[in-house]
Amino acid sequence: MKFWRTLQNLRKTNRLSWLELAVLVFFFCALSFGQLGRLSWPVTFYPHDVLILVWLGLTSWGWLPQLVRTIRKLTWRRWWSGLAFMGWLILGVMISFAQTQDWQVVLYLGRLFIYNLFLFSLWARFKENTQLLRVFLVSTGMYMVWFGLVQYLLLPDTRYLYLFGWDDHYYRLIGPLLDPNLSGILFVITGWLLVAWRKLLPKGIVVSLLMMTILAAVLSYSRATYLSAIISLAVYWLFTIGQTKILKRAIISFAIFILALLALSLAPKPGGEGIDLLRTASITARLESSATYLANLKGYQWLTGAGLYSTLPGQATTTHARTPDNIIVLLVWSSGLVGLGLFFTLFTRLITVMKGWPAETLALLTAVLIHTQFNNTLLEPFVFLMLGIAILSGTHKLKT
Repeated sequence: MKFWRTLQNLRKTNRLSWLELAVLVFFFCALSFGQLGRLSWPVTFYPHDVLILVWLGLTSWGWLPQLVRTIRKLTWRRWWSGLAFMGWLILGVMISFAQTQDWQVVLYLGRLFIYNLFLFSLWARFKENTQLLRVFLVSTGMYMVWFGLVQYLLLPDTRYLYLFGWDDHYYRLIGPLLDPNLSGILFVITGWLLVAWRKLLPKGIVVSLLMMTILAAVLSYSRATYLSAIISLAVYWLFTIGQTKILKRAIISFAIFILALLALSLAPKPGGEGIDLLRTASITARLESSATYLANLKGYQWLTGAGLYSTLPGQATTTHARTPDNIIVLLVWSSGLVGLGLFFTLFTRLITVMKGWPAETLALLTAVLIHTQFNNTLLEPFVFLMLGIAILSGTHKLKT
């Protein structure tokens, strides 16, 4: 009954109708199912894509005027790099489409545009109070954690997924995203959300949820996830110096390390390269993939790029991967050296915006940026949406 009253109060605070609240609930439910909800006819889409369009239609009266006002406030002097980068990406996609007639390239770009509109609409509606978004976001992340742990216990052998275009894994936690690396970074995001909003729940519950999240991340055997978590923890330490007692933070960090080490030691190891943390095949494959993408750039494409989501000539249609793993290679492949320069110019502008962000938000963003050096993380739909909602939920007091 208390939860119901809290939900009712949050609904009224954010001026949500029951229909809008239902759409949000179904959206986060659909998001939590990950790739299990993937539909591939006539084009690939997810149930949450449809719900995003429904939400945008229902709430257009609120976010559309706000968008117009925000655009009017933008000045070319401050945001020229962002506008130029978006324009350059669109130009690259148009060139790619003109050469290949591949409609999927246009549809992927359209989905990315819709996702950004959706994130803006959430900011416009919840900028005064993001508690409802926080509840939904943590619930979604924890469902993915629980699903992954159940999958690891009951179905550790998922090598048969290779027949459907996914990587084959053996005794690795792959979660609802069917990928241990991408699920791993979502677990890291969820962990930082629990730390950021730890005062919303009793301490015992927070500790229990955090332990399950750490366990799920460890059992993914994703070294990119491990590295992202370690560096993000270091960033959190850096930005919270003086806010928490050093001894307390050291004890907590040591406890996390011991828990991770115990999980690695006690987890079954029946064989297979996937659970070998010293494996080199995946590193070699990523390096070869990056080299292949760069080798296929034609002369002028080193400046313009081949277009976002463009595929390699003769690339197999049975795989779900359409872009390079490394973010730098992805930018060069998609937008050329000009696009790469525009992106870094935009990023330096965004750094000034990040100065007022909470340490937990900076930590989880750092984790994703490190992770995207090894996997196509930023453009993965579920990571993109979870990261975007996490950032606007943690920085809702910032104004445009």
